[in-house]
Amino acid sequence: MLYFDKDHRIHTLESREMVQWKLDLSNADYSQAVAGIGVERTQILSDGESFFLLPKESLKTSKLSEIPQAELEEIQSFFFSQEAVQAALSVNSDLLKSQDKGSLTYGTTGAKSIYEALRRVGASTDDSFLDIGCGCGLPVLIASKLVGQARGVDIVPSMVEFGQKAATRFGRENTEFLLANIRHLELGRVDIVYVAATTLTEELRETIKEKLSQLRPGAVVITLTYSFQSDALVLVDTFKSPFAWWGSSEPSVHDFLIHIRRAS
Repeated sequence: MLYFDKDHRIHTLESREMVQWKLDLSNADYSQAVAGIGVERTQILSDGESFFLLPKESLKTSKLSEIPQAELEEIQSFFFSQEAVQAALSVNSDLLKSQDKGSLTYGTTGAKSIYEALRRVGASTDDSFLDIGCGCGLPVLIASKLVGQARGVDIVPSMVEFGQKAATRFGRENTEFLLANIRHLELGRVDIVYVAATTLTEELRETIKEKLSQLRPGAVVITLTYSFQSDALVLVDTFKSPFAWWGSSEPSVHDFLIHIRRAS
């Protein structure tokens, strides 16, 4: 669950609080929803459709873990190695024939960027994280430093194998990489989903968007470049950050978009 302060900053309740939270108007200062989020000296809880004024003592912010700058740089260097690039480029001809080639372009989310996104949504050890189309797995490794369980899924065997190798290299026992097609994947109880959608086809984006409707209310979806707003997901925050492409000397700036699964 997200809430907004008077400066329009977004905060979160911890996942265990999200699951247990009941939007009981007897807890509210006022029994009617308010139209805006700029009310002075208040904090506002949202289910993605309505905003309610709540006493501050009812709200708890997540305790965020810190990742030292040196660790971020070490992980990023590992994923920008020639070995990582070769893993990404080792796509067999059958896969290229059956998939849109643009969806298999190699780029990677920067370590600082995914860390910023996870900080914004208040990722904590109570959370589980899933990267759909994880590639070689950099966001999964960063998330594993903050959440209880981090998983990545991809259809390219060499990428999944590299992700598994990276998890071993950095000793991340709470990390899992799966060779799977999102069309056949059951999401289960996931708290935070990441989708680097920049090169995905429109058809695949729509497939993933429909799949995300399976998430529990209050779950967070972070996407790159494209909004996944729908009847099930409401867009609550955006920020810009660099995204690196293999073979390019300069990263390009892309939008990170943060959504929340609406209350049913």
